[in-house]
Amino acid sequence: MLTNRKLLLPVIGVALVAAVAVVAVVAASGGGSDEDDGRESVSADDQGKVAGDGAGLAMCAEDVPDCNDMIVNPDGDVSDGLDEPVSSDPITSIDDIDPAECNLVHNIDACQMQATDATVKDLAANLGVEPEKIDVLSAELTEWPDACLGVAQPGVACAEVITTGYRIILAAQDAEYEYHTDATGSHALLAS
Repeated sequence: MLTNRKLLLPVIGVALVAAVAVVAVVAASGGGSDEDDGRESVSADDQGKVAGDGAGLAMCAEDVPDCNDMIVNPDGDVSDGLDEPVSSDPITSIDDIDPAECNLVHNIDACQMQATDATVKDLAANLGVEPEKIDVLSAELTEWPDACLGVAQPGVACAEVITTGYRIILAAQDAEYEYHTDATGSHALLAS
């Protein structure tokens, strides 16, 4: 019995590789059964055409017509035959996204702009000045420790969830103001 765990892991790994190899050999040889299960077999010549040269994997399922002619390429595209071109159209496209639409995955700059604009408008309204007279000193993406964006408010209970947002520093009338916002700028709090 092995008592050293460092020796046990490689032994388990080798055993798993051996088991997978046995299953692959049994599957390749027809499952070890002499009975015909009703499925067409693929000759060695056809196997080279269907799944050879790393061009793709042959994917077959029961009750699929022309199953042996379906190719799934490594990039996920499917072709029904060897001579047909595989579509180069992407499954999803970010080309449809409006450049001004806030999206933390595809368009983080629009989110920052939206949050900054919201804080400038809020500060301009609070100070009674034109938004053009407010300078944006910095805007950085951050994660706030709670739903109150890290700004304690008397009588307000804050959910303790990480909230993505921005720390925005503005300057107006010879003073600096720090705003905390959520990711879209729809919730903005003056922190100082």
